[in-house]
Amino acid sequence: MPPKPRLHTILLVVRVCLGAFFLYVGGEKLFRMDGFIRDVANYQIVGAPWDAVVAFTLPWLEIVAGLLLMLGWLRQGALLVLGGLTLVFMAGIGQAWARGLSISCGCFGASAEPSNYPLHIALNAAILAAIVVLLLDGRRLRLSVPGTAA
Repeated sequence: MPPKPRLHTILLVVRVCLGAFFLYVGGEKLFRMDGFIRDVANYQIVGAPWDAVVAFTLPWLEIVAGLLLMLGWLRQGALLVLGGLTLVFMAGIGQAWARGLSISCGCFGASAEPSNYPLHIALNAAILAAIVVLLLDGRRLRLSVPGTAA
């Protein structure tokens, strides 16, 4: 049975908004690289020079995957990359919270305020849920094409 047009439209809007979100946050990190390197270093997960490598790589992954998701190219791969990044973000925020670090997470721009860890974990959980829905729907759409075996 083909997907309902309304559901298809809603999923398209979710996909484009999610891609635009990652495109924006990746670009924001890229344009404040010095501060973002400090933000990554504040997590105390990797030491120098790896904190800089992470800080230089992460925004490009977000930008490319977000753009691919918005355009609908390599959609499943982009969703898997963004889902993996979101899980890593949640783990990083969780370990900082568990260790009692009072840091700005660097997720959505520069801030002098320490992160609200429960809020950031909840936001990442919502993003991850949207990614999972899009991944599962992509599998369902691919399997429901007429003339193919399920």
